Amino acid sequence: MGVVGQGGAVNEGPFAVYNGGKTFLTYSASHCNTPDYKLGTLTWTGGDPMSAGSWTKRSTPIFQRSDANGVYGPGHASFSRSPDGAETWIIYHANSSTSQGCGTTRTTRAQKIGWNSDGTPNPGTPVRTGVSIPGPSGDS
Repeated sequence: MGVVGQGGAVNEGPFAVYNGGKTFLTYSASHCNTPDYKLGTLTWTGGDPMSAGSWTKRSTPIFQRSDANGVYGPGHASFSRSPDGAETWIIYHANSSTSQGCGTTRTTRAQKIGWNSDGTPNPGTPVRTGVSIPGPSGDS
């Protein structure tokens, strides 16, 4: 079943991420109308990328709500390299309240990600709005 199941069986918005010669496909899971909209990931294990058998689905989300930081429904992400290529950043949208859903209240957010020891993306915990973070490396 993977990371779906909260607010509906939705898997949408795929985005490919590459690291250490591996290919990962991130996707939004659950429904954007819930605070549990989150990101899951698939890892390409080789073979025909159009075959479901060529992918392993992670059973837990890689990025999800943070009640402590007031971030809800962080889904539908893309990833970008910093100007100098040294960092990977996640760009996503989220809400600041559990009741805001898919409407126009979502704000665009970005933060640097890390990588797990197996090479998979690790976006960490969504950062609260209003918190100042260092910009991407190589950005003047």
